[in-house]
Amino acid sequence: MKIYSKLIKDTKYFNIINFIPFYDDKALYIDIETTGFRRTHDMIYLVGLLYIKNNELTITQFLCEKPEDEYELLFKLNQLISEFKTLVHFNGDSFDIPFIKSRMNLYRMKENLSKLNSFDFYKKLRPFKKLLGTDNLKLKTIEKLCGYKRIDPFTGGELIGLYKHFQDGDLALEYSFIIHNEEDMIALYYINSLLPVIAYYDKFSAEYFHPLIINLATNSDFRQAVIFNENIYTFSLTLNQIHIELTQESLNFSFSLITGTKYLFFDDYKNYFYLPTEDIAIHKSVADYMPSRFRKKATAQTAYIQKEDTFIMCPLKKALVKSLIPIDNNIYIFNDNFKENYCYILSSDFASVIQYILPTIYKTLLL
Repeated sequence: MKIYSKLIKDTKYFNIINFIPFYDDKALYIDIETTGFRRTHDMIYLVGLLYIKNNELTITQFLCEKPEDEYELLFKLNQLISEFKTLVHFNGDSFDIPFIKSRMNLYRMKENLSKLNSFDFYKKLRPFKKLLGTDNLKLKTIEKLCGYKRIDPFTGGELIGLYKHFQDGDLALEYSFIIHNEEDMIALYYINSLLPVIAYYDKFSAEYFHPLIINLATNSDFRQAVIFNENIYTFSLTLNQIHIELTQESLNFSFSLITGTKYLFFDDYKNYFYLPTEDIAIHKSVADYMPSRFRKKATAQTAYIQKEDTFIMCPLKKALVKSLIPIDNNIYIFNDNFKENYCYILSSDFASVIQYILPTIYKTLLL
């Protein structure tokens, strides 16, 4: 078995990933290469590991030169795993970890993987598939979205055939396995740039962010895209006239100010009369004093008054907003029409309700 180990600062990757945050100094990033998908028949011929050792980001790879090397590979992997608390991987809960456990069990090895926490980027990013606008959540798709460019031309499946030629004596193929797995590891680290998105989704609350920045913008012409700027872990998107920007330091919301006429619909419409000539609804206690020819019983669609003012659009249904705001907070909620899924809040009232509705707005936009 061959062992490759080097410090990231001594590689071409250092300038690429140096500014991307590490998950945890007790985390071990892992990716395996196998000769197939059958855990009882196929072997692990290469494992890549990325971790912090002596305050230095280090990449280590174990390569089997022959099938008999797999036991040593698993033994050394099992030893190294015991030094960490979390395994970071991509779809490893479904493939890598069960495969490793199965192979260790085959060799009657007491595995240490079960003692570690598992952080699966694939699972964590699954709620964001629609938001990210990707056809799939494969590692190469996500790394490309984050801006990572690899030189390795092979897929893991293509390497299976090449490994058989390697075992038959074509030793020049060794570099192909090493560079492929190495770039898988760097790509896995590269998508740490999405950690702010994942963390904010998991832990969102008004108190969680320091600072939480709210902007009100008269210009709603935000860029309709997911953007990664030169600070790769800044995530920016615009949906439903709300612009969100996530960084390691802050969460920024920009809401559009909309000036115009909106409708306030009364829930207890049976207590109202509609005045067609005025195009408003009034309470029956007042309408009783008006001639019947000027009024008619209001319906859910006609029990409203109009207001011209400056509003902020909220991408939530009126009933949901009402359920989020405390009863003693007497805030009026407006709509463009009766069947509209979104609602509007007066800009003058917005500051008093934002803390109650913002977490739900954020998660609604992401899903």
